[in-house]
Amino acid sequence: MKPWTKVADVVRAQRFELVDAAGKARASLALEEDNPMLVLQDAAGNVRAMLTLMADGSPGLSLHDAAGKLRVGLSLVEEDNPMLVLRDAAGKIRATLGVCEDETALRLHDAAGKAQIHLMAFPDGTDSGVALHDAAGKARAMLRLTADGSPALSLHDAAGKTRVILRLSEDKPGLSLSDAAGKIRAILGLSEDKPGLSLFDVTGKIRVILGVSENEPVLVLLDAAGNVIWEAPQP
Repeated sequence: MKPWTKVADVVRAQRFELVDAAGKARASLALEEDNPMLVLQDAAGNVRAMLTLMADGSPGLSLHDAAGKLRVGLSLVEEDNPMLVLRDAAGKIRATLGVCEDETALRLHDAAGKAQIHLMAFPDGTDSGVALHDAAGKARAMLRLTADGSPALSLHDAAGKTRVILRLSEDKPGLSLSDAAGKIRAILGLSEDKPGLSLFDVTGKIRVILGVSENEPVLVLLDAAGNVIWEAPQP
């Protein structure tokens, strides 16, 4: 056989197929509804990889298992933000990793496809953290690190209300407890190595102060107007 002496500069077609020795299609390059698509198939004819370009110009790569189920999706979504999606054998989303203008986020999902763990970071450095969700999708616990490096742990009830906050602000530890209405009812803190406990009524007014000052215990009771009604030691 003589070698080719001429090669066409351009080959134009609406579909190309590569076949194996048995004549089975293993790869195809085609236009599907005017969208270019590259498809790779295994020896059994199952689609294992697909590279597409959507009508809006967004590219996407999908990887499929031996049963033809979509397991991995990589694409550019709204405003060209990258998104990676991992699915289980049942087709449920189990993990997503995305980057957008506001945050970078990793979400892990349960077998029902609901997000259970949310790891986030913001580009301006204002906040980062991890949130744990219940089966209903409600955030129940969140560990965060603010821009100044202050860590905080918050616990939430089934309605999503913050009930407990443990934080270290300006290297001063503090614990606050809130009621179902979101009102702070108790604060335990340490300031200048002096411990203190404050109790609040339903209106948010402080009513009891318990602490240690100069190695002496202090207890102060206040009325609704903030006036001292009793204290020890006595002045």
